[in-house]
Amino acid sequence: MTGPPDASAAAVSAAAAPLALGVPEAPGLGLGALAGLLVLFVAVVALGVVVHRPIKAAADGRLGPEDGGGIRTSATLRSPEAWQLGHQAAMIYVRAMPVIMVLVVLGGIAGTLWGGAMVGFAVGLVGLAIEVFIIAMARIFAHIAAR
Repeated sequence: MTGPPDASAAAVSAAAAPLALGVPEAPGLGLGALAGLLVLFVAVVALGVVVHRPIKAAADGRLGPEDGGGIRTSATLRSPEAWQLGHQAAMIYVRAMPVIMVLVVLGGIAGTLWGGAMVGFAVGLVGLAIEVFIIAMARIFAHIAAR
């Protein structure tokens, strides 16, 4: 029984198109998963940079309360001395951000290659959770030190 090709034959050939282009696709690691991992790791790095740079600048005295960045609490905004002292206390935690960014990205890549996309997502989400914890602790320490 040979008849005209039906829609299922077209679907099979369309599904094989990435392989025909020479792009091997690992099981469970599609282009969507890779794009999601990329967005997650960019978010980890962006959050780390956006938090680390202004707090470091304020701790070093290069960023003041009127410049619009840093940890802004009632205690840190009291005076320039309180501002800098609070940010120096926050650096106890924030100093770890660059290391965490590197470890999360490298660990996420390794986890994705050896364990699949779900391992990479887990590493990225744990990294984001650690960064949020660091931000919370830095804010608490800055407020206490500036009082």
